[in-house]
Amino acid sequence: MMGFAGFHLIGRVVPRLHAAAGALRRDRRGVTALEYGLIAALIAVAIIGGVTSLGGQLNTAFNNIATEIGSRVGSGSGGGGATP
Repeated sequence: MMGFAGFHLIGRVVPRLHAAAGALRRDRRGVTALEYGLIAALIAVAIIGGVTSLGGQLNTAFNNIATEIGSRVGSGSGGGGATP
């Protein structure tokens, strides 16, 4: 059982906790920082997705170019340069 001292301690602590909780509800800096963090994370995900997609397309384009150059050089129809 809690004696008188325990009730007195609870009587002092609960109002302080209530005041601290109220101050946290009024302070929006943490919420704003969290929102900016979420926005930055979404932007990062979009950039990573775009770079990944673009990277695959660029890889395909360069492979096509390399194949075309290789086939023209290999067939000798490259265009009139001097041969060593």
